[in-house]
Amino acid sequence: MKKIIFSLLLFPLLIQGQNTLILDPNFEQALIDLGIDKDVVDGVVPTASVNNIQYLNISYKNIVDLTGIEAFTSLQSLNCIHNDITNLPLSQNTNLSILNCFGNELTQLDLSNNTALTFLNCGFNSLPQLDLSNNINLEHLACESNHLSSLDISSNTNLHTIYCNNNLIAQLDLFGLNNLTALNCSYNILTALNVGFNNNLTTLNFAYNLLNEINVTQNGALNYLNCQANVLNELDLTFNSLLEQLNCADNIIKDLDIRTNSMLRGLNCKNNKLRCLNVKNGNNINFMYFYASSNQDLVCVEVDDETYANTNWLIHVDPITTFNHHCSGPCGTANTNDLSIALNVYPNPTNDLLNIDLGDYNGLITVNVYDLSGRLLFTDNSRSISLYDLNKGAYLVQVNYENNFQMIQVIKE
Repeated sequence: MKKIIFSLLLFPLLIQGQNTLILDPNFEQALIDLGIDKDVVDGVVPTASVNNIQYLNISYKNIVDLTGIEAFTSLQSLNCIHNDITNLPLSQNTNLSILNCFGNELTQLDLSNNTALTFLNCGFNSLPQLDLSNNINLEHLACESNHLSSLDISSNTNLHTIYCNNNLIAQLDLFGLNNLTALNCSYNILTALNVGFNNNLTTLNFAYNLLNEINVTQNGALNYLNCQANVLNELDLTFNSLLEQLNCADNIIKDLDIRTNSMLRGLNCKNNKLRCLNVKNGNNINFMYFYASSNQDLVCVEVDDETYANTNWLIHVDPITTFNHHCSGPCGTANTNDLSIALNVYPNPTNDLLNIDLGDYNGLITVNVYDLSGRLLFTDNSRSISLYDLNKGAYLVQVNYENNFQMIQVIKE
């Protein structure tokens, strides 16, 4: 009798040593389909057949439990999206660099031992919290559509992409994330957001939050900005000359001037409190979309060409709104020097001298040179300035004359 009991106690240890227990038959069937398990569904897989696997894709397999994944000790990439997983034990998978567990039923995720992780997509689960303090190599984070009320990324200074939208996050500290290029924190409950330290941001989406202000003057690389459905009352885009798409609809903005955004190709500023809108940026004919309706005080919009605007944009403004090259009143440029004065800088690119031509305008000018973060580098008053001392790269040159200014990007070779 004692011998029988001893054998029963020893048997599970042998199973776990030579074989790996697989509790979920759908998980085992997925391994069979991949040719990793050569047997039938019997609740075990030879450990020798899994401990050298580096890449595993078991998505869309109706898996609930990934018990057994611990034996995949060489695993570097795991894709288990769109299952019903509630248990994902990864403490032994210390080589894991890529984890995509999007669209499961996870309520907890322990990544404390996965210090090699660079890519994490755990979106569309039911996570109430996410501890990333040990994941200092993380570069891409997607945790959208969970139940997160906070997100501490202070240890993750290598992040360049963050998607934390559709959560309950009230605060988000981005200090130290100097490599950050894309942030989507829309559909949260943020009341403040400081992106002043994130000079490499090209994509910023904080739509459907509670912000009453945002400062993007340091984000000269910004290409896409979506700040829809906040409570912004102003938006300064003077230093965002690379901006191509802007959605600031559903705020309480009164004045919007995009004259310096000469690369803009799309604008949605519907449902604000606009009185002044200047879209005269020299690029109107290349707009993919223009929406400015539900601004009951917007009488006139300054545009490049009123005939073009009336032909293409009239249905996207209120009946009271007209288009004009020079709007009258306090919002217009009818009584000031027109910003449509042809500004020509040459040669561009240049390795030293940059010449500034303002056509027939011969008055005094002030030239400010900024880096793409909006930091002022130097000021000059001549029409031929030297970039010799600057490093190779892109810069913003602002030419001020009387009450107006124009800004253009130049390249130093």
